[in-house]
Amino acid sequence: MIEIAGVSILVALFIPTLLDGVERKIRARIHSRIGPPILQTWYDVLKLFGKDFFVPANAVHTVMLLFMSLAIQILLIGYTCIAVVAPITPYDLVVIAVLAIISQAAFISIPLTIANPFSIIGASREIVLMLVNEGAFLALVGLYAYYTGITAFSSIGGASPTLYTLLTIFALYIFSYVASSRIPFDIAEAEPEIASGLLIELSGPLLGVFLYTLHLKRFFFKLFASLLLLALFIKTGALLLASSIVLTIVLWLVYAVIANILGRSRVDLASITLLKAYLVIIALSVLGYFLEV
Repeated sequence: MIEIAGVSILVALFIPTLLDGVERKIRARIHSRIGPPILQTWYDVLKLFGKDFFVPANAVHTVMLLFMSLAIQILLIGYTCIAVVAPITPYDLVVIAVLAIISQAAFISIPLTIANPFSIIGASREIVLMLVNEGAFLALVGLYAYYTGITAFSSIGGASPTLYTLLTIFALYIFSYVASSRIPFDIAEAEPEIASGLLIELSGPLLGVFLYTLHLKRFFFKLFASLLLLALFIKTGALLLASSIVLTIVLWLVYAVIANILGRSRVDLASITLLKAYLVIIALSVLGYFLEV
């Protein structure tokens, strides 16, 4: 079982950046272009790691937060993969949710340590969006655990799919899309307005770490939602993990298409619209649960 988790971790650490290359190819095809090679994103990241290590002025904390965010994201993926095939605690979902929130907090704190107004503006936008998105994430994970009784993947055999549980998982997929900073929720780094926002002062290895961490984050949140969905149908840990990785890859491609056919949301509407959507879905889920009970 541990061998399966180890292979899954290696796949989860390599494939997100590869999938970003596939997404760039999809974007190019939608725009009637040929686009870069599928491995182009890996080429770009590795090239960045080979450049001079430059720290923006008075931004030592930026380096610390960048590497801390990457380390937590790798730990999060590793912990999740191991917990699926060999549960670590009776409350693995709680541990994963807490680590995810810490990872998000560290990631969004990075631009706040850079003395550039565009970076600060991008961070402020992201914080407002994150308050809605992360709050919904905690509520949805709590509802899922309450509905199914699953607090660790060791108890996946006791749950069955219901409409209100599927609604919470649907909302988690919305969360994973928003957390990936894709259109229309890429308002923190909207190039036409604030010149890349969060990324403006990052270059070389620091930019490489930032981009790689973003890729891992995009992969993990889709993987986590997929695990919760398939746990209602698959009762074997190894098969659950493998199936969830496959579903995550498919979802990445679906998200890529969605992002390239939508327009960017207005800054003042994105968060409130998202909040309303979450409130409606959560209300319908809770109502469905009590009606069935």
